[in-house]
Amino acid sequence: MLLQHAEGMFKTLLIQSRVQGASHEEIERFRTKRKELIERNTLGELAGKFTSEILVKRGDDSSAVEPQLPVGYVTFDYTIQADLDYVKQRADSLKLIVDERNDLVHHFLAKWDRLSRQSTQNAGLYLDQQHLRVADEAKTLKNHLESLLRIAGVHRKVMASPEFEKQMEILWLQGSPIVLLLAGMSRDAVNTDGWVGLDDAGQLLWMREKEDMAAMKAMYGYDKLKPLLLASEIFDVREDFPSKGGVRVLFKVKPET
Repeated sequence: MLLQHAEGMFKTLLIQSRVQGASHEEIERFRTKRKELIERNTLGELAGKFTSEILVKRGDDSSAVEPQLPVGYVTFDYTIQADLDYVKQRADSLKLIVDERNDLVHHFLAKWDRLSRQSTQNAGLYLDQQHLRVADEAKTLKNHLESLLRIAGVHRKVMASPEFEKQMEILWLQGSPIVLLLAGMSRDAVNTDGWVGLDDAGQLLWMREKEDMAAMKAMYGYDKLKPLLLASEIFDVREDFPSKGGVRVLFKVKPET
């Protein structure tokens, strides 16, 4: 039972240790697929993945390399960083659980003569000693799991907050083809110090991003360019009043963007 509990903790640690997605639905699909893959792993494979994915040697720069991801994409990775000696020690301890489980499953019954009192006493002693060996490692796994679940709980709480939802919406707008094209127009408008007429930009957008412009309300929640520009938070917007009358809306990328 203790070995099965340890195997369950391995699976939960590995399933919960990595999250990726651009939306709640995408994150859940990632988690479901990861769970399906991990559930099929043997105990030995689980221990190997724990060692390779979660245990990280301190100073290993490869763990700090951030992947190239689209704007508005969330990643969560739980790792345990330690010196090389500790990593090796933990790897050996994990191998102990695998070896103990294999010995119990494949060899225990063959050694136990159930008609012999002495053999039965020896079997009980074997199980007691094995329990002590496995219990320490199971306790360590439990500590890791409780730590991960606390951190993941904070992560989920943040993602469920209105502030996070707002920031994800802003990132979604900033990475949209419409906003990227508008930003490019402003950067290229050196003769006007970056200021671009919104009407002129709109005509160019309808030529280059016709599908996005036609579906702007459904995709981004805005049916006009000006509120979309303001919502993206990367543009300054102003109004000019030409001598011939009317109002002309101009925009430029903020200097700090």
